[in-house]
Amino acid sequence: TPAVAIRVNAGQQAAFDVYADIKSSGSAGDAGGTAFSTVRATSVTATGVSTSQSANASSPDVALQNVYIASAGNLTVAIDADTSAAQQLVMGDVNDLTLAKFKLTADASEDINLSEITVSDNTSSAATGTLRNIKLFVGDVQVGQTVSAFSNTITTTTYANAVFSGLSLNIPRNTSKVLVVKANVSPYAEGAVTASTHTFALLVDKGSAVESITAKGVSSGSSITGASLDYFAS
Repeated sequence: TPAVAIRVNAGQQAAFDVYADIKSSGSAGDAGGTAFSTVRATSVTATGVSTSQSANASSPDVALQNVYIASAGNLTVAIDADTSAAQQLVMGDVNDLTLAKFKLTADASEDINLSEITVSDNTSSAATGTLRNIKLFVGDVQVGQTVSAFSNTITTTTYANAVFSGLSLNIPRNTSKVLVVKANVSPYAEGAVTASTHTFALLVDKGSAVESITAKGVSSGSSITGASLDYFAS
């Protein structure tokens, strides 16, 4: 209820924005996990300025915009449609080769900040030296440090890992960014293995039940993990 009467001139309209804070104790996914009307216009009490007659509104409740209450945002990790096709390479012949592209999408709830990403290579333990100087890019900008090689410790029996830590990669709400993985092909004398095969992934379990992405919601401060982190990138 307004503290002071609001005057709407004859033939005019008035629009009102309703603001509120969301309590930290509120229930996420109310109304069965679907969008619902949190604000309803239940009644309007008004009086004509010239006639002093009642202009009350007695129609049924008017539901305003629907909203969805979420405890944290959601991040979806998928293989980008423009990822590299299978190819055959010559040892020591290519630098900054594009290995894979992954699409990272934040939902409409909040921005999401990624602090660590682990790229996994499905290859034999003997072939982890075939690729070196692994890098991540968003567009033309390198993200984080260069990792010298995939770990020769195969944590999941078939994958070697390159861990990129200390990141600050922000995915704004309701948008996507494409993460590009690049590396150099080593010469034979520096550890390359002929006829080795390599398939790259961001894994839901990179080993010891640990996800390949560490992320937090910017507004909620919540860790984006489990049901809030969807993987389609292996």
